[in-house]
Amino acid sequence: RNLFTILAKSNEVVACNIYVSAGGRSHHAKPLLNLLKSTQEKCRQLRSNGTGNGNTNIVNCSRTTLSPRDLAAESTSSRNVERERHQRIQNKIAVIHAYADGPYNRSSFHIAGNADCVCQIASHIALGAIDFLSCIDANTGANANANANNSKEENGGDNLSRNVSSSNDDSTHPLVGLVDHISVMPLSNDIIETGLVVNDKPNKENPDVNAGADVDLGKDNITHTQTNSSSATFIPPDVHGMVARSIANVLDQLGVKIETYASADPDNTPLAIVRKQKTSFFKSGGLTAENDNTENDNEHADKNEKHRKITREVQKNLGVCTVGSPPCFVENYNVRLTKNISKKQAMRLTKKVRERDGGIVGVEALTLPYSNDRYETACNLLRPGVGSANDIETVVEEWIDEENALLRDKNGNDGLMDVNSKLPREYFVDDAYRVGTTVSQCTAVLDITQLESKVADHDTNVLDGFRIYLNP
Repeated sequence: RNLFTILAKSNEVVACNIYVSAGGRSHHAKPLLNLLKSTQEKCRQLRSNGTGNGNTNIVNCSRTTLSPRDLAAESTSSRNVERERHQRIQNKIAVIHAYADGPYNRSSFHIAGNADCVCQIASHIALGAIDFLSCIDANTGANANANANNSKEENGGDNLSRNVSSSNDDSTHPLVGLVDHISVMPLSNDIIETGLVVNDKPNKENPDVNAGADVDLGKDNITHTQTNSSSATFIPPDVHGMVARSIANVLDQLGVKIETYASADPDNTPLAIVRKQKTSFFKSGGLTAENDNTENDNEHADKNEKHRKITREVQKNLGVCTVGSPPCFVENYNVRLTKNISKKQAMRLTKKVRERDGGIVGVEALTLPYSNDRYETACNLLRPGVGSANDIETVVEEWIDEENALLRDKNGNDGLMDVNSKLPREYFVDDAYRVGTTVSQCTAVLDITQLESKVADHDTNVLDGFRIYLNP
């Protein structure tokens, strides 16, 4: 509550990405769309200077009284918040983008606005996601209920773990929780050199941390020195860290296991280390620490069952949510390869773009199985002002040339490929696309928040796009 009071006095705007381990099943579409609709309405209320402290029961489960989730959501805002806001004429807050990836069974909500508003909206999304899977379990039939009850007993009554289990045992994307990851970022492509400003009093502490967004892609053997900082009394040195910490507190009240990183963490722990040392991220979905470097294509036949087995083995950790605040805006960019490309070839691309292997500055990358025997090189751009999506595209073209050369050397001797021939990009790359938003995209939407008619058109486009993602 103290953090939220401080945030209400700040006019700083931040961005936030909320990643949910759902979206690849037909019964996910309606509740996720309802969650987006209710979030857009809550943003509208906040823009009109309303507190938006209505019932957070956004998925139409039959509930006549406020649940602990509703109470936790209400605790994120103060009844006196409007008079505490610091010289703010109108609140800026909007859903910038919403995305769902069926094969990964993963959805993401991307919001931006005034810090205290982002805190409320992100909490609303996270709590709503937890609620909607509870409703799904109640409505998927006797078999689903029986499986859920068995899983509940196996996990010591952990309802959150049960929900993730019922929805994600064949997901190929690494995951550690239902609300898997929340990243709060400054609206800047470069590391922020100024600290928190509240009532014109700057905090000069500046976090210096190499932390990522959706997929943490570094697995170096790094050691991190912990301090004796008290987690209970810790106040982050920057606004986006305070927002992350406030959201973490809301989820913690529900019993969700929280792992903080970057400036939201007392020890300023990088996300890479948190995921490696404190979660089972690298032992879930289509990724394990043991087989990450395996290049044998004969594993195609049984990889789906292996993914399910790996995820079941880490059920006890699926109630974890990593919540943090990297020092600059983080972009995500994926390169989806065709069925022609083997895992060995895909890993060559991953290493070529990844900074720790001599690639692009600020880029983390990981090879992930996708669908239909295809692979993706999933990239985090930790410093998009230095290493951009355009830089990744340049490296992809270089990789295509190198793979063509290897194919000519291999097939030329067998008379299968002319020494001067070159296969087109379409042979190698199925798609290359952003996941999420950019600084310019966020600021462009926030610039129209005073014109409700334009925001309404934007919200309709976001909702229509999300519906297509959920029902391809």
